Amino acid sequence: NSMEMLRQFKSLKKHPAVLTKYITQKVSPALLQSLFNRSPIEADDLALVLQSLRTAASDEAEPLTGDRVGEYLQQLLRTHTADTQFSMLSTSEKEMVRNLASLAPNGDDLKKT
Repeated sequence: NSMEMLRQFKSLKKHPAVLTKYITQKVSPALLQSLFNRSPIEADDLALVLQSLRTAASDEAEPLTGDRVGEYLQQLLRTHTADTQFSMLSTSEKEMVRNLASLAPNGDDLKKT
């Protein structure tokens, strides 16, 4: 359930490498979307997920592929009240979204939303 996952996120917040691994290995893009299909992911929690995706994408040993980044972004955009939550991100967090979108093959489509 989304509350359990958010509790995991918050407990791992001080351990970004572990949080990144948790999200990319245990939370699929579809699961992320389904968990926040009825209740919104708060902007702070959204920023935490985005930061983890950025960390995973820049991992030198095993980077998250552009396709996978695109899947996560696409599914996050399908969450409940996504427009509102993305609009509440800070300027630097919105820049991070643009940078992540540029990694995805369908990045131009993602940037328009």
